Amino acid sequence: MLHQIGRLYILTHTLRADPGLRDDPGYTDVLQSWQAPIGAAILTAWGLPERIGEAVANQNDLLGGEIEELQPLPKLLSAAILRNRPSSGPFVRQSHPDADERMQSVSFGDNSFLDLVAASRGDIAVMQQALAA
Repeated sequence: MLHQIGRLYILTHTLRADPGLRDDPGYTDVLQSWQAPIGAAILTAWGLPERIGEAVANQNDLLGGEIEELQPLPKLLSAAILRNRPSSGPFVRQSHPDADERMQSVSFGDNSFLDLVAASRGDIAVMQQALAA
């Protein structure tokens, strides 16, 4: 739930400082590239465990580097973000034709990420309903 706290921080500060910045063509790129490290810094400042800040900082690492090198929490967050990017799906697949393969290769012990998602479908629906209320 906190993986985009950096985005919220940037958006609110931009709105206060100069709302016109959001019309700048480079704003989206800055927002995308800065939101993860800023989010990690916020979570660290709030005193959350370091591993949570690291997961937020590395939330897009599934699309780069070796999957085996990722720690479990960043790997899980990165796979979840990739799975739930319907609006950017075509862009992700154009830039990273192996995105689906990378997501499918994520496993925890004997269970694949997608198997865990399928097994947790009911719990996920309950959480989504609770957050939407």
